[in-house]
Amino acid sequence: MLTRELLEQKVIDIVQETLALNTPPRLEDSFRADLNADSIDIVTLLVSLEDELGTPFDQNALQDKDTLLSVVNFLDELLLQTENA
Repeated sequence: MLTRELLEQKVIDIVQETLALNTPPRLEDSFRADLNADSIDIVTLLVSLEDELGTPFDQNALQDKDTLLSVVNFLDELLLQTENA
C-alpha cells in the first residue's frame, strides 16, 4: 500500500526529473504557470506516473488537473479504489 506521503514524494520526484527542475516543485505549483510545462511535458509526466505506480488511468481525467496537489488527490483516490476492488 502506497501512503499519501510517499505518493506525494513520487509525484514531486517524477515532475522534477521529467521537467529537469533544479529544485523540487511544491504541491501547490501549477504545471503550466509555475513550472512552464507544455502539452508534451504533461503527457510525458502522465506516462511516467502510470509506469511508476503500475496503475493505468484515463489520462483525459487529468486534463483539468492544473497543480501537483490536484494530481496527487486524483491518484490517491484512484489507488484507494483499486485497492478496495
